[in-house]
Amino acid sequence: MFLFSGSIFYAAEDGRLQVQRISWEKECVYRMPLGTWQELMDRHYPNTAWLSLRRDVFDRLCEYKRAGGFGHLGGKRSNGCCPEVETVEAMA
Repeated sequence: MFLFSGSIFYAAEDGRLQVQRISWEKECVYRMPLGTWQELMDRHYPNTAWLSLRRDVFDRLCEYKRAGGFGHLGGKRSNGCCPEVETVEAMA
């Protein structure tokens, strides 16, 4: 699912520039080809990999980062909480 917000710019039939606002709650379903997704991720997040974690594991990793003085976490459960943890000790 894709979520949209912002503006669409397009040419009217007479060639004049038109602008249409898109509300923040608009969404659609689109089956993006895997190769396109991989190219986007490589372009915008080079030399990185996506990792799926259960929420409780993510929260523990953020707490480990905070407790170790590895920088400001942003907000609780922020998606940007722990973007660059190179090495993490095993957490039991």
